[in-house]
Amino acid sequence: MCKKALFILYLFSTFICYGKEPQDSLVNSLNTPTPTIYKLQFAGGMGLLSAGAGYSFFKNKYQSSLLLGFTPTLFSRKNIVTLGLRNTIIPMDIAIGKKYKLSPYAGLTISFSGFLPLPLLPHLGIRFYKPLSKKIISYDLYIETTSTQRELFYFCRNKTIAWYSILNTALGITLYLK
Repeated sequence: MCKKALFILYLFSTFICYGKEPQDSLVNSLNTPTPTIYKLQFAGGMGLLSAGAGYSFFKNKYQSSLLLGFTPTLFSRKNIVTLGLRNTIIPMDIAIGKKYKLSPYAGLTISFSGFLPLPLLPHLGIRFYKPLSKKIISYDLYIETTSTQRELFYFCRNKTIAWYSILNTALGITLYLK
């Protein structure tokens, strides 16, 4: 049931925007949307390593992607596989010279790992954006901090919990394809 709900939410969040700005999404020969962004992330609540694909809308101000994460038994009691719907809003770009941009962003990831009830993972971060060639339009490197709604709840209710103990850090790269 949870997997179906997550899949429906993903379809709704991505396809509600499809067609609004066709230059942001590609369409293949079957007339179905082809992902325009591909992500690879290290740590940050989605597993030790996670990868996925998604879409960029509204001139890259909103991104939605589906990530699959994995944590091996070397770092936990058992192998953990995580599926997450990651939604990110990029409110502004700060130009650095003519080609580069620095962009703060915020978002929310809804994840499912089989034994946890759909935790919400809010994230804040900053990305460094650089244009490339014709096939790979650009890439960005990002660093972000995440937490879970449960950790935030306990932090607000318990004054003995240090703020830094509820935060996770993630590093990642996003490729934007034409």
